[in-house]
Amino acid sequence: MGFEQVDVATTFAKYEEEVLEMWERECVFDESMKRALEEKRPHYSFYDGPPFATGLPHYGHILAGTIKDIVTRYWHMNGYYVRRRFGWDTHGLPVEFEIDKEIEKEGKSTAPKDIISEIGIANYNQRCRNIVMRYSKEWESTVKRCGRWIDFENDYKTMDVTFMESVWWVFKQLFEAGQVYRGSRVMPFSTKCATPLSNMEANMDYRDVEDPAVYMTFPIKPSEKAAGLGIEGAIFVGWTTTPWTLPSNLALCVNGKMEYSLIQDIADPTKRFVIMTSRVCELYPAPKKKKGKAKAPEEPKYTTLATFAGEALRGVTYEPLFPFFQEWEQTGCFSVLVDDYVTDDSGTGVVHQAPFFGEDDYRVCLAHGLIKADGDMVCPVDDTGCFDDTVAEVLSFGDLKLSLAGRYVKACDPEIIAFLKAQGRVLSSSMYRHSYPHCWRSHTPLIQKALPCWFIRIDDQLKETMLDLNSVHDDGSRHMRWVPEFVQTRRFHQWLANARDWNVSRNRFWGTPMPIWMSEDGTQVHVIGSRAELKEHMAQLSDDSAVDDIHRDSVDGLTMPDPRGPDFPPMRRVTEVFDCWFESGSMPYAQLHYPFENKELFEQSFPADFIAEGLDQTRGWFYTLLVISAALRKQAPFKNLIINGLVLAEDGKKMSKSLRNFPDPLEVIHKHGADSLRLYLINSPVVRAESLKFNEKGVMQVASDVFRPLYNAYRFFVQNADQVDFVPELTDEGLPVSPSANTLDRWILANCKRLLAFMREEMDGYRLYTVVPELVRFIDQLTNWYVRMNRRRMKGAVSSQDQVDSLTTLHAVLVQLCIAMAPFTPFMPDKMYLNLVSVLPDAHPIKETSVHLLRFPTLSASEEELSLVDTVADMQNVVDLGRALRDNVGVGIKTPLRKMVITSHSATRMRHVAELAEYVKDELNVLNVETPEVKPEYVTLTANPNFGMLKDRKLGAGLKKVRDGCAKLSHDDIVKFLEAGEIDFDGVTVATAEVNIVYAVDKPKAESEGMFANHDPNFLVALNTVVDDELQRMAVSRKLVSTVQGLRKKAALVPTDAVDVVISGPDCDLEEVTQLLRQTVLTEEPAEKERLGEDELVQGEATYKVAIFRS
Repeated sequence: MGFEQVDVATTFAKYEEEVLEMWERECVFDESMKRALEEKRPHYSFYDGPPFATGLPHYGHILAGTIKDIVTRYWHMNGYYVRRRFGWDTHGLPVEFEIDKEIEKEGKSTAPKDIISEIGIANYNQRCRNIVMRYSKEWESTVKRCGRWIDFENDYKTMDVTFMESVWWVFKQLFEAGQVYRGSRVMPFSTKCATPLSNMEANMDYRDVEDPAVYMTFPIKPSEKAAGLGIEGAIFVGWTTTPWTLPSNLALCVNGKMEYSLIQDIADPTKRFVIMTSRVCELYPAPKKKKGKAKAPEEPKYTTLATFAGEALRGVTYEPLFPFFQEWEQTGCFSVLVDDYVTDDSGTGVVHQAPFFGEDDYRVCLAHGLIKADGDMVCPVDDTGCFDDTVAEVLSFGDLKLSLAGRYVKACDPEIIAFLKAQGRVLSSSMYRHSYPHCWRSHTPLIQKALPCWFIRIDDQLKETMLDLNSVHDDGSRHMRWVPEFVQTRRFHQWLANARDWNVSRNRFWGTPMPIWMSEDGTQVHVIGSRAELKEHMAQLSDDSAVDDIHRDSVDGLTMPDPRGPDFPPMRRVTEVFDCWFESGSMPYAQLHYPFENKELFEQSFPADFIAEGLDQTRGWFYTLLVISAALRKQAPFKNLIINGLVLAEDGKKMSKSLRNFPDPLEVIHKHGADSLRLYLINSPVVRAESLKFNEKGVMQVASDVFRPLYNAYRFFVQNADQVDFVPELTDEGLPVSPSANTLDRWILANCKRLLAFMREEMDGYRLYTVVPELVRFIDQLTNWYVRMNRRRMKGAVSSQDQVDSLTTLHAVLVQLCIAMAPFTPFMPDKMYLNLVSVLPDAHPIKETSVHLLRFPTLSASEEELSLVDTVADMQNVVDLGRALRDNVGVGIKTPLRKMVITSHSATRMRHVAELAEYVKDELNVLNVETPEVKPEYVTLTANPNFGMLKDRKLGAGLKKVRDGCAKLSHDDIVKFLEAGEIDFDGVTVATAEVNIVYAVDKPKAESEGMFANHDPNFLVALNTVVDDELQRMAVSRKLVSTVQGLRKKAALVPTDAVDVVISGPDCDLEEVTQLLRQTVLTEEPAEKERLGEDELVQGEATYKVAIFRS
């Protein structure tokens, strides 16, 4: 029984669907896991960062999934048990946001108070439950179609009660360790989602926006201090880009160490302003110079009356902008404060303070005693971002009215500016373009807002632990390896160094409720860490109570007795739920319901051997994992991490369904195959944490440039192997039992072994970005060099032994390549592999029901084999130079040339090329190849300093010595330098690597001998391009043969299909054509035979007619 014939016209997508059916039929994934358990393989732990199932998978998901699949497949093939369990992120804003959109379409309010009163938390959460797995089937289908092996049946969901219970346990451990506290802080706040966000989330979505920039006046009140400074009646000039915060203004702030000026307007002396000296240009900008005209002397527009340090302004009072909170004047408000955070790079150096809408404002006002941490707040904005009733008074100025209550704050900006401008309190306003944080879920602008939240304390000790776990030590050791490393050592290190307390509470509904029960007066706090503890303490529950759900609608009504006795009201749960990032960070414990179950399995799987997600998770999942792990266990949560960049649309914009700026992933897979999509994604900058502009043409190119040549080589093998009933004899490792002595056979096997060893080394280091390019290069070496150069041998045109040797070699290499490619592109390698091993005995170790059940090869090349790889590389280098030279002079490869001269300054490289000169002749179609020991007269070597190598040596004046010395070197001097390995230039010793050795060609002299040259740093090749009559006849013969082969291909013939060839035309060497075709060539058409095709070959004025007939 021979190999199954390979269809020439098949699509890769069709192949892949056949493989998917086979995997399903044979339960290959389950079988692989079963065997790993039976063999008691060591555990390799992988954590899957869970996606939300409220949207369909996109290319970013496919990329991350592909990386995860490659690595986990690889380690499974390396003898590990790799548990691959899919996870779903089912809580939080992404889910609630979808429900809020539905509620808004129903004409109802999504304000939290309205959801509670009109919809009810139970109904709201049920709606969330109903949609949370909306696209789970599509996810499973897409993930499987992409070739990813992962367990969907035993998945975990963050809404599972077991998962939520472990989250409670994690929180209780942190609480008991003193890492949890409640405090009022100014936090990033999403008005659309009506909840605070963490600083981590606020950094996820910055966008360029235009906001109003306003210069306001704050008239200075009479006081002894103002009089002493001479600024009574003057005006502070403030600046803001958030006019909606001006009604909440309580103070101004200046920098005590910087200089401020009292200036007077010359045109209107009644205008006197106090402003930072270096920012006077904001009020009186220098006029722009007109093009081509000299700058005219300027009349001064202001005069400086006095200067003083900012500290001198401390305590100076001013007139408030609005009448809303004037009772706060008793606490020292509406005065000048001093703090170093005020800078001189923008604004006026006088900063408006709204302490409950700005983090620095809050800190400064708290430090100066204007507000108290547990006191009343000037925060007239509700959770939807609208002004509340504390600013309900409608203000009037003339005919102008200002009404704020019930309106969205940013929508009020224009009217606030207009109202202040009418009162003369605005000097100027304009639009200011800057980068501004947006809600990562709703994509609406965030505001800063003060409110009580629950925090994880990132104290110095925890921060130091995290920094240590993230560091790369001097000896190269580390707790975590990030690929690429710069993300770890720069971006993530910087984030950790500046880490602040983590707000883990959200004022929402659909999430894991915070397990905190608190007394009415806030003095008694109890944290629940399990369902058993919940039953123990809650008055409404007994030991027999089933606690199958612990969402808000199930636990909000539960109370526990106040430990101080029955005289105190029962303790109730705080209303907040956990930030879903806290759930994600708890995932290592919660996915296994630790510590309530699976303790041994947890210890085996923590920390993870590997995780992978996008660059945007640097401040997200990667950070939360580390915070919790460092706090609970003082351990890194994972050992190895691959970070991918973002997949953007072809125009560089974010992929958007509404813009339709990217092709549907499943359509791309249907057209080009999942293997092509996978290889396109992972052979791109995106695996180095850079961005990729997705282009479907790139996927198509991978299919045509990588998989099509490989498929054709495989098909060519099967065709020729079946002609002679070829059955390979392979060792247990899959190598030929009787290795060939042929140079190229030995070379491709050696190159294959080198590739396999390289792949193991790089995959062990998680460097996919080096592995895949090398794999693609090898496929090119196999298809465009080895197979092409050995086609005649495989067809049996040289000898039967040569045919067996070449087929055995190609078969072994294809089998090894299938195994090596299996983790990366799982479909085609499996399809090819099953056919390639079908003729082997069933008991052969290399024969399995799927390539994915094999171990990854442990082969490596010997020193002798690596030397052969270098030898052939030099030959290929020469061939490439020769091909480029033919293109440059316009002489096609079908035209034979008389002579080629090759020279190199390396004796080793010259020896390599001399050994393979016959291959050079065949590849470049030259009759003679010369490798003279003495260089041609038209060639010399020159030397130039390699400044890139020399710059680190800081040679100073010595660099000129090197430059001058290189310029004086003769050809013979350079040859001696290369032999010695170093040279001295007047006391400065340099190595060969620090000097660029290049060829110089005397073109007139070379061309006078009919020679045209081309070179690179290692070789110079020269071709005699004179084409005489004999060479022209030979060229015609080769072109006629090529025409015949083209007709055979067009007629879809296989090598075993016999044809009659008829050639007619002027004088040509039909004897040579006969030899090349290995069959008789006719000059007249045979009678009564089917014509399969015909063509014409035009050479100058001569026309040749070529036809083939079924024999």
